[in-house]
Amino acid sequence: MVNSGKNNEKYISDVIVQKLVTIDFDTIIKLVYVIERVFYMKIEDKIIKVTRSIFANEGNKSLGLREVAKRTGIATSVLYYYFKDKDSLLKAVFDRTNTELGKLRKKLPEQNNALDMLTQRILFQLDHSEMIITVLKYYLKYRKTFAKQHNGFVPEKAYLHITEVLERGVNDKEFIITNIDVDAKVITHAINGFIMEYYPNIPTGKEKEKLITQIHGFIMRALTNKRKVVN
Repeated sequence: MVNSGKNNEKYISDVIVQKLVTIDFDTIIKLVYVIERVFYMKIEDKIIKVTRSIFANEGNKSLGLREVAKRTGIATSVLYYYFKDKDSLLKAVFDRTNTELGKLRKKLPEQNNALDMLTQRILFQLDHSEMIITVLKYYLKYRKTFAKQHNGFVPEKAYLHITEVLERGVNDKEFIITNIDVDAKVITHAINGFIMEYYPNIPTGKEKEKLITQIHGFIMRALTNKRKVVN
């Protein structure tokens, strides 16, 4: 049985070699490039995930390139090949996290109304708390690098997910809002404030449902107490 297995391996190896011989040089170069790119991306992805975990859970002081390399399982020299310093690494983590959050939010199923959308977005933030905390900590550390907007320093895309909820509510005449941009930012800060309070011990089960209900109720009272609700 062992010899049979070795024979099969040799046969497969011979077939692969024969196939490679028939491939022209340019195609082989392209294949090598693709393989290298895939390998590069896998290493980079792992570095990003490890860094995000350290930054969110342990803070900036615990984040050293040697420690990241150690936890990633690569040599420090390899890490420097990908990122020249901690600032460039954190910037990559920040950009990647924002991109991933955007893609995940786009996959959220359509809701019947703005109230259900709000519940959905609160749940989303709680379920992706590590990513949210990473983004928030980056804002705090590198706030001076962000240009001042017309409404503070936080970019509008940071609260776009709540802006969509309020726009839906206005379009469906669930409520009237005089300044969607301002309200979206305030609501986003309110939700993220709860995440910062609980992280990394985000509630689960009934406790999580209760927290979502409390946040949702608070936001709706803030909206409806100041603005006319259209039935």
